Amino acid sequence: MKEKLISLYESLVLDRAPLMLLLLAALTTWTGYYSKDFRLDASADTLVLENDEALRYYRSISARYGSEDYLVITYTPIKGLFSKSILADLEILRHELQQIDRVRQVTTILDVPLINSPPVTLSELSRNVRTLESPDTVPGLARKELTSSPFYSNLIISPDGSTTALQITFHRAEYWHQLFEKRNALRIQRMESGLGKEQQEQLDQVSREFKELSDSLLEQEARDIRQIRSIMDSHRDKAKLFLGGVPMIVADSMNYVRNDLKVFGLGVLALLLIFLFTAFRKLHWVIIPILTCGVTGLVMMGLLGLLGWRVTVVSSNFVSLLLIITMSLTVHLIVRYRELHANNPDKDQRFLVSETLRSKF
Repeated sequence: MKEKLISLYESLVLDRAPLMLLLLAALTTWTGYYSKDFRLDASADTLVLENDEALRYYRSISARYGSEDYLVITYTPIKGLFSKSILADLEILRHELQQIDRVRQVTTILDVPLINSPPVTLSELSRNVRTLESPDTVPGLARKELTSSPFYSNLIISPDGSTTALQITFHRAEYWHQLFEKRNALRIQRMESGLGKEQQEQLDQVSREFKELSDSLLEQEARDIRQIRSIMDSHRDKAKLFLGGVPMIVADSMNYVRNDLKVFGLGVLALLLIFLFTAFRKLHWVIIPILTCGVTGLVMMGLLGLLGWRVTVVSSNFVSLLLIITMSLTVHLIVRYRELHANNPDKDQRFLVSETLRSKF
């Protein structure tokens, strides 16, 4: 069996080397084109099982009570938080954040209702909600109420009054939630009772639409976060600002994974170049393995893009592993080829390559 396979390989590949190289170049070009569709996925779906009970409970609660995407900015001013200049800066920051298209509301200490600054009756509260911006608010009482109230302390302001938070709430993507719920209902039905042909087609279509919409929303969120950070940068002369929230974690995780792929991949490539040149001392024994690894990686990424298979934060370092495995196999072949060439200097390339493959098959 082994001899038949090797003979078949020799007749198809070694005896038709120019044609095989041409076909390999065509395959690499074709799959390489689809590498543009190579995608990373940092969603919760990639980190948990479909039938995870805790996830199902969380989704049922979210469906009942609703959930909105939001970000939180912590704001620690250089001067006192309740000074006029800092409150004015907070007002400007709030206004700039509200100009972002997807932002529905920005909640700050300037917006929350105050009932003890000075105290008001329920009838007065129903007619007029007092806030920190109201002209009749007493600043000293407002500070005391905000820092001591269980509704605000450690939520929108720190107990010592040195740090406050701004909550940025985004508009709810209703169609995304509809697709999400529809997809999950079909998945649950598939696990419990199975799906008919039409229902399976419906699940495939909904899953496809959900992925496309999720991609566009992730890109929009990433742009919004960049814009928010740009706005924050213009206020750093007045305060220390930090951004937090699930959308930021997702966007930053994607960026970290992309950077890891680039940095780690380039680092491995540099180490391989040094190793190859040190070991073989000839340029062509450096170029051939690197070219082999490059073609392998490009074809793999193209196939993943063509099939629509996404790389998760767990499997994102497959490129480096693929380079290392391919390189180890290539080096084995090179070393054996050089041994055969040293022992049989009068033999032609066909014989040397054939014997190399036979010995390493």
